[in-house]
Amino acid sequence: MNNKKTNDNEICMLCGEWKEEKSLICRNCFKAWLAEWEKNEEFPLIVWTFQKAEICCASIDEQLKKTTGNFSEFQRSIKQQAYDKVNMALQGVRVSDFSDMLERKRQKLWKERDGDKLFGQWKRLEARAKMLPGFWQGLKTKIDKHDEEARQTQTQKQE
Repeated sequence: MNNKKTNDNEICMLCGEWKEEKSLICRNCFKAWLAEWEKNEEFPLIVWTFQKAEICCASIDEQLKKTTGNFSEFQRSIKQQAYDKVNMALQGVRVSDFSDMLERKRQKLWKERDGDKLFGQWKRLEARAKMLPGFWQGLKTKIDKHDEEARQTQTQKQE
C-alpha cells in the first residue's frame, strides 16, 4: 500500500484495513460477505455491511479506549527503555549529548518494535471511531430508500 496520509475513503469501516477508494468495504470483508452469501444468498452486500457496522458501532469506543491505553503504554515503555539503556551505557558519567543519545536510542527502539505500524493502526481505529456512526447512518438511509422504492414499485405493479 502507498504511504498516503490516512484518508477517510481508504479505511474499511468494518475492520480498519485499507480498501480501494470507491469500494464500500475491503477485500477481506467482501470475501467474508461473499462466503456467507454463497451459502444462502440471504443478504445483499449493503444490508450485511449495515449489520456488521452496527456491531462495530457498539464496540468501537471500548476498542479505541483500550488501543489508546496500549499505545500510550508502548510510548512510555520505549522512553523508559531508551533512558535505561543510555544511562546504563554511560554508567553515571555526565555527557553533553545525553538528550541526543536518548532520542537516537528511542527512535531505534521505536523502529525495532514497529512503532510506526502501531501508530498507524491506532490512527485508523481513531478515524473509524469518528466516522463509523455516519457510515452506519448513511447505509441505513440507502437501505430505507431502496426499500421504499421497492414498495412503490410493488404497489404500482399491483395496480
